[in-house]
Amino acid sequence: MELLELVAQTVLVGLLAGWLVIGAYENWRAPDVNLDLIRDVCSMESIEREMPGVYALVKRNKVTSEGLHTGMFRLIVLFETLVAAGLVVGTLLLGLSVFGAFDATAAQVVAGWSVLGFTLIWGMFLVGGNWFHYWVSHKSTQHTLYFMTFWGILTLGILL
Repeated sequence: MELLELVAQTVLVGLLAGWLVIGAYENWRAPDVNLDLIRDVCSMESIEREMPGVYALVKRNKVTSEGLHTGMFRLIVLFETLVAAGLVVGTLLLGLSVFGAFDATAAQVVAGWSVLGFTLIWGMFLVGGNWFHYWVSHKSTQHTLYFMTFWGILTLGILL
């Protein structure tokens, strides 16, 4: 049973690693895609356009500073990249532990911290996005963020 647990943990952490490595790579390769989304959410332009009545009530929350948008994006990408690297290392260490070449508990600790970082990314997007009422005009984004947060929580539960 211990072998099955280690294999399952390796696969599940590896899937998170794969997802986040691609996400981080794309943010470095084509930053304007997600930077534009941050601009839209923080400036609340979509809400203003789609639901002017709601916008009138919550517009005090908007942030229009281009410098702040860019700074937030850079911090997000940096953290995302570090967490992706941690997930890759955690996956490799778990894989080595499957073959007895690395201590399983130590591998689980590295993977666990990295999975917690993964979960933190999406949880913080949910919290921050709530300030900007993005759920009003970015419903599919919110659903994705919930899914990613739950994916991280479930994977962390498998590691504990």
